[in-house]
Amino acid sequence: KSKDFVKSTISLTKVRRKRDVICISMLAPRRFLWSKKKKKEVFKDKEDGLQQQNWRKLMSDIEESGSAVSVLRRRRICGEDLSRDVVLGTVLRFKQMKKWEIVCE
Repeated sequence: KSKDFVKSTISLTKVRRKRDVICISMLAPRRFLWSKKKKKEVFKDKEDGLQQQNWRKLMSDIEESGSAVSVLRRRRICGEDLSRDVVLGTVLRFKQMKKWEIVCE
C-alpha cells in the first residue's frame, strides 16, 4: 500500500507542476499586444496639411449628420470652395467604407 501511495503522490505532483506559474511576467497584462503606435503624419507643406484637416472635418460632419448632401450644401452656401476632387474623394471614401446610404445620395 505504501508503494501505491508514493506513486500516486508523485503523479499528482507532476500534474500540479504543469499548472504552476513559471514566471511572474505570465501574470502581467499583455498591454503591448493590444496597443498600436499612432503614425505621425507628414505633409508636403502647411497648405497640404490644412487641406487634409478640412477634408477630415468634412468626413466627420457627414458621418455625424448622416447626409452628405446637406453638409455639402451648407458648406457651399457658407462660401467655402468645394472642388470636384474633394466631393469625389469623400464619396469614394464612403464607398470604400461601405456606407452605401451616404453614397446613394
